Amino acid sequence: MSGLNIFIAYSHKDNALKDALLEHLVVLRRAGKASAWHDQNIDPGSEWEPEISRRLEGSDIILLLISASFMSSEYCYNKELKAALERHERGQCCVIPVILRPCDWLALPLSKLQALPKCGKAVTLWPNQDEALTDVAKGIHSKIDQILARRSHPTESNSQPAVVRTAAGDVCPGCGTVNPQRCASCKRCFVCNGDSPSWFSKVIFGEGYNCGACTSDVSGFVS
Repeated sequence: MSGLNIFIAYSHKDNALKDALLEHLVVLRRAGKASAWHDQNIDPGSEWEPEISRRLEGSDIILLLISASFMSSEYCYNKELKAALERHERGQCCVIPVILRPCDWLALPLSKLQALPKCGKAVTLWPNQDEALTDVAKGIHSKIDQILARRSHPTESNSQPAVVRTAAGDVCPGCGTVNPQRCASCKRCFVCNGDSPSWFSKVIFGEGYNCGACTSDVSGFVS
């Protein structure tokens, strides 16, 4: 199975921190699990905007490297952030905010997503930045392993509606669960999305539980 494609959206003012993160993610490339792409990989003479759009649309994971510079960038905020969240909402990719420098990121639309490092503490606030970036890399690695595991064990329900309405109530066609719990964000049945043995997974992204399908915080469920 081929590795995942990671798209990195960042402000060029955070280039040094981006490069430091890439060093911590190199283990994913060496293990064949994922490869990261950013705009400095664009070939000379290529049109940069179409290439960025193509890479973003083809990514499995989008890392948003958040800082005040990212928030103030018209391209980062209005183009990359918007497109990333739209793909995330459609279940086409996983968006992970990585908080580089302190800023009011909780005011952004992405505040509903669990961020890295743990507890959303900015990388530059850690006494040891390598420790912070290791925490980020481990969180990303954990999510990649979840995605690859689900792809390695597809279920027949992947080609069917998540739930169907019957006289007895909601019944999941894949697992037969009556009135299955679903993520409040993506409405997917947790059983069919491979989150066993429980219907939600606790991942090393900080406190709380997260939907294994879309990574949204699912401290509240819908049935």
